[in-house]
Amino acid sequence: NNSGSYISQFTCSSGACPNNSATGQLYYPNYITTDIHGNVWVMDGYYWRVQKFSAAGSYLGVSLTPHGTAWGQWYAIATDASGNIWAADTTPQIQEFDNNGNYIATLCNNYYGPTPPTCSASSTGQTGYIGGASNGMTFDQSGNLWINNYYYDGSNYHYFVDEFTTGTFTFKQRIGPTFTGGFGQFYSIGNGLAVDAGNNVWAVDGISRTLIEFNSAGSYIKQYYTPIV
Repeated sequence: NNSGSYISQFTCSSGACPNNSATGQLYYPNYITTDIHGNVWVMDGYYWRVQKFSAAGSYLGVSLTPHGTAWGQWYAIATDASGNIWAADTTPQIQEFDNNGNYIATLCNNYYGPTPPTCSASSTGQTGYIGGASNGMTFDQSGNLWINNYYYDGSNYHYFVDEFTTGTFTFKQRIGPTFTGGFGQFYSIGNGLAVDAGNNVWAVDGISRTLIEFNSAGSYIKQYYTPIV
């Protein structure tokens, strides 16, 4: 609960859960989100699937599978205000499913460069742009999509957060693409992303052990640093 007291756990009664590929079981759960109905969606990185559970932990018969070409390892998951599910992987691409697990669309994944282009005809359904593996993904109060992202320019990796507008999911802004050692920049790809009630964006930089806050316009507010002890 919100006081930190243990309530329950999914898929096994006690101890460590076994390596079980059966539906309704988990082996390597690495991301989790809830939808507008109070259901819990869990991404299993080992079996490359997303499964739907009730708040009480009962499996609800929905296990998302990739649409189209084979995916790489699952990396992030988010739900929008309509209850649709968005899942990202390492190919990179992001696919949208309805709350019953039916495929809706794919955001295109044809570009890694520093300047987001117009989405090509290789995408299916809604337009958008994804470049690099997405380790974090969330929607803000306005329905805009925020994604941890990166690209490689042939010499260096660049890590940042991208925002895409609601509806068309076209590129809106990029935060922190160049690391020079200053505040509000990313040393590595983020391992988590969230938006608070004030529509401020919180991004985790795993290697530098930093939590960075931005406002919705992309301006740096503050950051928290965890020193090595």
